[in-house]
Amino acid sequence: MCGRFALINNPLLLMSLFDLPPEDGFRPVYNIAPSFRILAAYREDQEIVLGRKAWNFKPHWAKKEMKAVINARTETIFEKPYFRSAIKKHRCLIPATGFYEWKSPDPGEKGKTPVFIHPENREQGFLLGGVFEGDSTAICTKEATDRMKPIHDRMPVIVAADAAEAWLRSEDKSEISSIIEASLDVDHAFPVSTDVNSPALDRPELLEPTGDPFF
Repeated sequence: MCGRFALINNPLLLMSLFDLPPEDGFRPVYNIAPSFRILAAYREDQEIVLGRKAWNFKPHWAKKEMKAVINARTETIFEKPYFRSAIKKHRCLIPATGFYEWKSPDPGEKGKTPVFIHPENREQGFLLGGVFEGDSTAICTKEATDRMKPIHDRMPVIVAADAAEAWLRSEDKSEISSIIEASLDVDHAFPVSTDVNSPALDRPELLEPTGDPFF
């Protein structure tokens, strides 16, 4: 799954791909947690816009007792009623400097280790594939790559820059599936402080390594 991430500068890659202006009043966030209103690029009529949506997806028809979710598994996303309409018509790109996962302890260790995962170009960041409905959104996830598996068995869909426009505009199921299958791998990962466990904590020190990198 993907349950935390960081965005510490305006989404430069999205801005350059779609000629989008920087967000007024943008502030860096080092520990984005569920329900936070996150930046996302999405199609509004035929225009690509940058706005904010709540990270807790729930379709309009969902009953009150049905829970909002933060992730959408791509293995079943075209079949599950919860996401079936959104993956066909309402996809978005969520910019991230990097994301956090919690690595299970090795033999002799205690407790999970929070890990920060980021691309080679950290300033440019990742484009995470997402779906939305109305004011809510979820991050699409897939099986982890071989590089990522020692840390976690799931990871977000990372959309390549040259597939970004198709992800937002395509109405072809096979093309959308191909973009998911071509999801980018991760480049760097290192352990960070357990302070990130608390959604209330948000400070630059959360991104400082506490040990040797995993890769």
